Amino acid sequence: MSLTLNRHIYLPLFVASLNCILFLIAIISLFIRDADHRPDWLRCILAILIPGLMAYRGLKRKTIDSSGAIAGIMIGMSVILSSYVGTVAFITCYLATSKATRFGDDIKRQFEPNFKSGGQRNWIQVISNLGAANIALLLRLIWFGVGEIRLDFLHSENYWNSWLLLSSLLSISAALGDTFSSELGPVFSGPNTQPLLITTLRRVPRGTNGGVTIDGFVAACIGGFIIGLSSYLSIIMFIPTAGHWKQTTSHHITWTTPQWPLLHFCLYSGLLGSTLDSLMGATLQYTGYDHHRRRIIEREQQIDPYGSTSDYSSNLEHITGRDILDNHEVNLLMTIIMATIIPLIIMPLWPFGFGDSY
Repeated sequence: MSLTLNRHIYLPLFVASLNCILFLIAIISLFIRDADHRPDWLRCILAILIPGLMAYRGLKRKTIDSSGAIAGIMIGMSVILSSYVGTVAFITCYLATSKATRFGDDIKRQFEPNFKSGGQRNWIQVISNLGAANIALLLRLIWFGVGEIRLDFLHSENYWNSWLLLSSLLSISAALGDTFSSELGPVFSGPNTQPLLITTLRRVPRGTNGGVTIDGFVAACIGGFIIGLSSYLSIIMFIPTAGHWKQTTSHHITWTTPQWPLLHFCLYSGLLGSTLDSLMGATLQYTGYDHHRRRIIEREQQIDPYGSTSDYSSNLEHITGRDILDNHEVNLLMTIIMATIIPLIIMPLWPFGFGDSY
């Protein structure tokens, strides 16, 4: 018996393997670090307890399957060992995603070609949404060890530490923004609303890759803002203020990296991530419409997936895109771009303040 893999699994499998390798390296690195950069007993307990409880909750509510639970446990352990701020963002993303995927099942069932009640997610979906952010936090854990700091772009010793934390938060914001856009946008738009194709602005059937609505954009902004708000609150509540002192002729001036810009930068990341996902979906994903079954088709298929004895090709209308990537690959590439390129754009735009700027 020969084993063949779907070509769309290679990219998620590579990122999942990279997560596993970096996780092992991170665990080994903790044993050779000084005591100040090793996890204390409380963090170790939380790294086992919280991911286990979240996986149990997801399995019980059927929001994830067994493979998704395993991937979630590994990512959860990595995040808690690396950063409590990242942990708050991951937990917020998990809970918000669980609520969003279970909302409006009756409406989404009508047009989603691969609908699952409750949006039960597997390891590919977990990696596609959170794998890039977890890589950033694992690199932070390997290079800098365990330790909590505020975002600080003024001190050279904290710059890359802060950069990796910001990278993960922006990637998570984009992932949740895109999830809110795709899960909540169609529900709030109403049953008769046809989205606009983002590349041509023509009306397309609901469920078309690259189709956008005003409600979807608003939902994406809300998703990004939720991550920004949770991250901002966790930073100002749990991490002491640290400023950069500069001597002048008359007095001291405290220069700081304010944390409040997280609120709007994460909001923008949610919107930008959803927009980027739609652009790639409209061009690099195939979308067709089966007039016989009145359903969206996401792959060029030679065999009728619904078992019809009629001529399948005559019922199928190509709407947009080419069959290059699937939805998971698009999500994964989007989060990778948001984690690597967007921080470079944001850094020059980050405002600096005087005094203990929150």
